[in-house]
Amino acid sequence: MEYRLRRHDREYRWVLDVGIPRFNQDRFFAGYIGSCIDVTDRKLAEDALSAVSRRLIQAQEQERTRIARDLHDDIGQRLALLVNKLEHLRQNASDLPAEVRSGVGELQKQTYAIATDIQSLSHELHSSKLEY
Repeated sequence: MEYRLRRHDREYRWVLDVGIPRFNQDRFFAGYIGSCIDVTDRKLAEDALSAVSRRLIQAQEQERTRIARDLHDDIGQRLALLVNKLEHLRQNASDLPAEVRSGVGELQKQTYAIATDIQSLSHELHSSKLEY
């Protein structure tokens, strides 16, 4: 088992204690035999690694949130505006040939599809902490 133990200099250290019971020939308990190993440095390294992992996850979550916000608030809004302008152009361009109006309509559909994909991507990037 692992536990903390106070050393002679009053400093606490972590030790790994491994022991097995010993019995004499009469099958009476004679004590334990085993060893204790100071594992304080390992424990400190594990704690430091855990702290770095937490900070890395936090940084990743912040970056995902920033990218999702940029995709939704900037690119998504600009694409929505483009879809609206293309619709306005298609409806108010009766003097243009039918194939040009049809091309504008196709551009509008493709832009709308891109905007929808961007919106889906931005929602997928939302923080898992928010979902939880």
